[in-house]
Parts: sequence; structure tokens; C-alpha cells
Amino acid sequence: MKKMTKMYIKDQWKQHYISFSIVLIVIFLAAALSSLMSVVIGKIVDFVGGNNGDGQNILLLSCLLIVVVLCKEGANYSREYLAAKIMVQIANELRYKIFVTTLNFKYEYFCKISRASMINRCVSNTEEIQKLALATIPQFFYESIMCIIAFAIITHIYWPLSFVGLMIYSIYLIPVKYFGNKQKNVADSLNKQNIKMKDLFIEKIDEIKTIKILGSEEKQKRDVEKESKIWSDLFFNSYFTINLFKNFPRVLDALAPGLTFFIGGIKVISGDLTIGDLVTITGLLPAINAPIRSFSNIFLNLKNLENKIEEILQIIYGSEIEKCKDNEETISLDNITEIKLENVSLKNDRQVQLKEIYLEIKAGRHIAIIGETGAGKSTILNVLSGIIEATSGKVLIGHRDIKDIDINSLKARIGVVVQCPYIFEGTVRENLFYKTKIPEWKLEYYLRRVKLLNNDESNLKDFLDREATKLSGGQKQRICLVRELIGKPDILLLDEVTSALDHTAEMEVLKFIEEIMKDKICILITHNIKCASYMPQIVVVEKGKIVEEGNHEMLLRKGGKYEEFWTKQN
Repeated sequence: MKKMTKMYIKDQWKQHYISFSIVLIVIFLAAALSSLMSVVIGKIVDFVGGNNGDGQNILLLSCLLIVVVLCKEGANYSREYLAAKIMVQIANELRYKIFVTTLNFKYEYFCKISRASMINRCVSNTEEIQKLALATIPQFFYESIMCIIAFAIITHIYWPLSFVGLMIYSIYLIPVKYFGNKQKNVADSLNKQNIKMKDLFIEKIDEIKTIKILGSEEKQKRDVEKESKIWSDLFFNSYFTINLFKNFPRVLDALAPGLTFFIGGIKVISGDLTIGDLVTITGLLPAINAPIRSFSNIFLNLKNLENKIEEILQIIYGSEIEKCKDNEETISLDNITEIKLENVSLKNDRQVQLKEIYLEIKAGRHIAIIGETGAGKSTILNVLSGIIEATSGKVLIGHRDIKDIDINSLKARIGVVVQCPYIFEGTVRENLFYKTKIPEWKLEYYLRRVKLLNNDESNLKDFLDREATKLSGGQKQRICLVRELIGKPDILLLDEVTSALDHTAEMEVLKFIEEIMKDKICILITHNIKCASYMPQIVVVEKGKIVEEGNHEMLLRKGGKYEEFWTKQN
């Protein structure tokens, strides 16, 4: 983590070194003016207490004090404004960088991590770090410079008192490591429980319909109550640890000024110090304590956020996350004449998903892939589209290894429509034109062919939320199908795309797809054996392997798995 933190700080300094330099100058100015204020007050006390009767000097010093106070407040305002501006900008850049980097993760990563954990890393953790940085870092630099100036002034007046204050306040650092490690352990457990609670709520919300159908509300309440009790205990431990540490310095806050007044008072009586000197020292003494206290609080807060910071840095720099490789020698695709899977296998920690798949499809060839649920049909499409990387074998797109192809070039040539299509927030027209635009007359033709426009002409200006509650499942599928067809893909991958349509509508949509993709490659996954029977080539998948391949008549004569599916459905 230390290495990644240094890398991040170095990167930020390179990007914002001019802004940082300006803020440091303003901070130094504000600290110097604050220290000068105590010196001026001390001088005024000396003039008044000395009964010198020099009213003119007192007036000048009073005016100087007013000017110093005004300048100090102006410098502090500038410091707060500039620091906030920079810290917010850095936080915004951090959040954006996390999101952009996350988009580059391999699909498998999202299968291994919970949604709540991902939301925590990208949003909640970043927000907490932003608040900590904004509230503590600029103030800590200000207090540190103030401490140096105050220490120098007190040393100049009477050096033993500066060291007395420094030694007493330094005791504050002794328990920091103990409380910090204790807080880190509690915060780690609390963070994990927070993620667990979020996952639990997300799960319950996603399954609310099932919960109400089964009438299992009481069971869900007990589940939440149990996890909430664990969370409340951990939160109490975290709160107690922090506040126990905060109460510790109160003894030191009383001890340091007491000793200062005792030693300084003796020196005033002996004539070695003036009352004004003692007032100046007393006024500057808290400045020595401030950065020590701030450092301790920052250390404790960093321990509290250490695991969260590490998670964020691992996203940006770490090797824990498998990111898509940036191959500088990637190539763009020309016309795709064929796709080929050569001995492709895919396995994860739990199972073998694909085993020694060999499949060759020429341009103009349309095939159907059928099989039972979990046979590996959708996985083949995921491998072909580049979403998942095969663990062995080759995926060739137009005679090029998919690993060597520019990912943006590949996405531009492949259209994918899944069983549960994704609708973007916006109007129907915006969803249809998400990839590219076509003339209105052509769009109308597409929509009529897939039965999305009737005599009344549905309103393309209707606004849709992400759930697209205004649309049926079949309408969503056809909107996504038209969206992909508008992009004129060389390869069209369809995963149960007509499952929500009746047989007549399904056949008309498939006929339109056949016309549009006449000289292209189209792969259709379906459970509907009748739908598959119209395709010139049918592939039967079972337990991650291709067990049969051919046309409808050939596979029926063979009397294998395909014939079994046909008999069951007919």
C-alpha cells in the first residue's frame, strides 16, 4: 500500500504542482499573520502595563493589530477557498479515474465481487476519503507552519518554554499507534458488515415480488434484525475507541499551560521576562499542540479508512484486479469473412464451462445453438464477443486472434442482444439511436418489420426509465434488436432474443433478421426447437461441449440429442 500511496501522491503533484505551490504560499502567509497577532498583543500589554504613557505607540500597535487580524482572516479565507477547490477537483478526478478504470476490468471480475462492494469502492469509500482530505490536510499544513513559526518565536523569547511545551504535547503521540491499530481492526470488521448489510438490502429489494408472493416478510425481518445487531455492536466499538482516544489529551491541555505560567511567572517576577512576553508565549503555545493533535486525528482516521484506501489504490494501480490488457499493437478489423473457435476451453474455480469447442462460421451463414439451461450456449457468445477470455484455444475473427484485435474495432463490428435486454434511461428514440442514427423513414421501416409500430404509430418520444416499466418484455427485446441492426454489424449474436414473442411474431422477426444479415454472420441461441429448425446450421451443446452439428433433417435422422429435444417439444 505504501508504494501505491507514493505513486498516487507523485501523480497528483505532477498534475497540480502549481496549485499546490500557491496554496502553500497562502497557508504560510496566514500562519505568519496569526503568529504576528500574538506578538503584537504582547507588545500592547507591555506598553499598557509599563505605564509608559506613550499613547501614540499604543494607538499604532492597536491599528497594526486590526490590520494583521483583517489580513489573517483574508488569508485564511483564501486558504480555505483554494484548498477546497483543489481537493474537490482531485476527488472528482479520483472518482472519474476509478469509474474509467472499472470499465476496463474483465467481465470475470464483476462475477466475483458483490454489487454492494463495488458501490462501496467506487462511491462511498471515495466520498469518505474526500471528506477526510478536505477537512484535515489543508488545516494540518496550516497548523504545521504555524507550529514552526510559533516555536521559533517562543525560542527567541525564552527557549526553555518552547521545549517544555513541545515535550509535554509530544506525549500525545504515545498512544496513537495502539488506538490506531485497534481502530483499524474494528473499522475493517465494520466495513465488511456494511457491505453485507447493503448486499442484504439489495437482495431483498430485488426479490420483493417473490417475498410478497411467498408471504415471507417475517423471515426477512429476522434476517435483517440479526445482521443489524452485529452492525450496531461494531459501530459502538468504533465510536467508543475514537472518543476514548479524544479524551486523552485533555490532561495535557491543562498541564502545558500550567507549567508555562509557573516557569514564565517566576521569570516575570525575576525580571527576565515581561508580562507581554508571557502573554505572547501563552498565545502561541496552542500552536505547538495543534499539528500534533491534528496528526494524531489524521492517523486515527487513516487507520479507520486504511482498508478502503487500499481498495481504491488497488483499483488504480494494484495487480489484484485483472484489467483488460492494453495491447499497443492491436489491429483494426477489415471485412469479417468468417469466425472460428479452435479448441476453445473455459474454466473457473468451480467448473469447466466450455471444453474443446471447435466451431467455424462463414459470412452469410446463420446458425442456431441449442441445449439445456447451463449447457454453455451463452458462454460461447460471451467468448465470441470478447466479454470473457478463453482459458485455452483460439478465437479467430476474420483470421485474426481476438487478443490482437482492437477492442473498440471489435465492438463496432459485433451486435449483441440478450434475453434480458438493457434499456438506457431516455426516450425510445434515444435508445434506438444509441449506437448510430439512420433516416426516419428507414427507422420506421425497421420498426414495422419487427412489429414495434402499429397503425397508431407508438410515440418514440416516450421517456423510459432503466426498468422500462412502460414496455413489455417483447418490446424491450425488439427495441434492442433494432438498436443493434441499425449499427449494421458484421456479426449478430442473439441470446433468446425472441423468447417473449408469440410464434407468428417470432418467425416474422427472424425472417427480417435473415434479410438484413444476408451476407453476414448470425448466431441465435434459443430453447425453441421449432425456431432452431429453420436455421441452415444447428449446433447442440451439452455440458460445455458440442455434441451434434448439422441441419434439421440430418440431426433428426441421427436420432441423438436434437431428436430428443424435437420429440419433447412436439
